[in-house]
Amino acid sequence: MADEKILVNVFTLNCWGIPFISKNRKERMEAISTYLSKGVHDIVCLQEVWDESDYFLMRDTAKNVLPYSHYFYSGVCGSGLCILSRWPIEEVFFHAWPLNGYIHMIHHGDWFGGKGVGYCRVKYKDLNIHVYSAHLHAEYSTEDIYLAHRVLQAFNTAEFIKMTSSCADLVILAGDLNTQPTDLAFRLMCETGRLKDSCLEYKPGSNLDDEKKARGSVVLGTNERACNSYTDPVESKRNPDGKRIDYVLYHTGPNSIAHVDRYDLPLLGNVPSCQFSYSDHEAVSTQLLVTKAKNQNFIRKSDEGYISALNEAISVCHDAMTTLRYSARKYLIYAMSLFLLLLSTVGMAERTYVDLPRLLLVAVMFYFLIMGTVWNRIEWNGVLSGEKAMEIIYNNLIKKNKI
Repeated sequence: MADEKILVNVFTLNCWGIPFISKNRKERMEAISTYLSKGVHDIVCLQEVWDESDYFLMRDTAKNVLPYSHYFYSGVCGSGLCILSRWPIEEVFFHAWPLNGYIHMIHHGDWFGGKGVGYCRVKYKDLNIHVYSAHLHAEYSTEDIYLAHRVLQAFNTAEFIKMTSSCADLVILAGDLNTQPTDLAFRLMCETGRLKDSCLEYKPGSNLDDEKKARGSVVLGTNERACNSYTDPVESKRNPDGKRIDYVLYHTGPNSIAHVDRYDLPLLGNVPSCQFSYSDHEAVSTQLLVTKAKNQNFIRKSDEGYISALNEAISVCHDAMTTLRYSARKYLIYAMSLFLLLLSTVGMAERTYVDLPRLLLVAVMFYFLIMGTVWNRIEWNGVLSGEKAMEIIYNNLIKKNKI
């Protein structure tokens, strides 16, 4: 009897749902909910659903075709992650990352989101599907002060997938990974988690009416595209194709094989009857054709790329720890300087115009003291933990390959 073939259609979108900040949020969330209710997709992974009411809207609107769902609560304002499924969700878990930006960078907000990777185990017939959704820390500027955080988030996510997917027939990681295909964080994640990029694995064929258009969808980006209404006009002229930072990654277990049957960006263009896009990101849809087949031995490709990525990531950790040493000294010097300044005011007449600056100096001094001690130590331990874990894998690969 021939092995059964199962189609699994996966959808992911960063919904850009920040209350009071994201433009046209209400109208866009309603449009996304209406689209999901059409029942095109089997598994839906959404990011930046920061308002719980938006999740309820999507869940209730699409419940006839996606009756199973879960929202991952975390941090101050939620993780922003939720998963909807056509098939039963049997287990869920949320793994928070030890490093996720800085509390004092309020305008970035990543720390307050309590970000991490959300996991759902989905069952369809005899297919055991492990679905993971994540939203890595954004870059924000060319200086990229969050590089070490994002690299360690990528490694931590891939290690979490490895540790929890031994019984999976199909592993799916979908989300806004805030890293491009050539970046270290992406390479490290794919090598560590043995993940394949559905975009690169897709080979357009006769199942699509317009093969040329399909190939174009593979090449073009998912963020800051010129055709997106929310893209900065200056950026759209500089790079009209945008950046590809949203993904559906996958790998199969020992008893199954899969290939990408379809890859598409299904929500290009504006919301119907509106002058704005569904989000500032483009949605990604991937259809996997999965075959249950016993005794499929996994053959790992050369370890050379993995060794190189690990070595580069360890160097990033070294650089981050050097920066942390400097930052600790800098903040403590600032704190000591303010303390001496406060001492110099002792004995001054107790007047309101003197007391207010003192209170301000005390607040700033304690801020510098916390940043140079407690917060610095938390980040130091987070970086050190990731570095040591990578060193173990790196040294074992070196021994294995006798380099």
